[in-house]
Amino acid sequence: MRQFKKNRSSAAPLSSFAASLVFAAAAGTGSDALAEQWRVIPRLTIEQAYNDNIDLTRKGTETSDFITSISPGLGVRGTGRRLSLNFDYDPEQILFWKHGNRDELRQRFRGLGNAELIEQLLFFEASGSVNQQFVNNTGAIGASPPSTPRGCE
Repeated sequence: MRQFKKNRSSAAPLSSFAASLVFAAAAGTGSDALAEQWRVIPRLTIEQAYNDNIDLTRKGTETSDFITSISPGLGVRGTGRRLSLNFDYDPEQILFWKHGNRDELRQRFRGLGNAELIEQLLFFEASGSVNQQFVNNTGAIGASPPSTPRGCE
């Protein structure tokens, strides 16, 4: 079975700190940060697939299952005079109907924020991402969701 690892960009350990600073900048700039349009974009994706060989074993030893993928998501886009934010978060729950021990939750996040903390003097920019990749490309991929290419970015 393929192994996965979570990748975090080099800025990811600072993500909580960065988010705090960006939101502090938004609060500190008053109406300047909110001067432009902000959009919050919720979404929900549900996919269903049937796989007749989830372990990619040889003929005669196959194991089949139905696989459901549920992925709620949230996107935020906005630009103010002194603040810009663009992020997407969409966790993905993979559910196996007969083999529940293979269920898993995958986290996916991409984000970028810019803030002018002190006008014309102090600026802050942060970005980060969390995703999953194959560590071993020679194993089975049967536990992957119906949307393998998107889920393994």
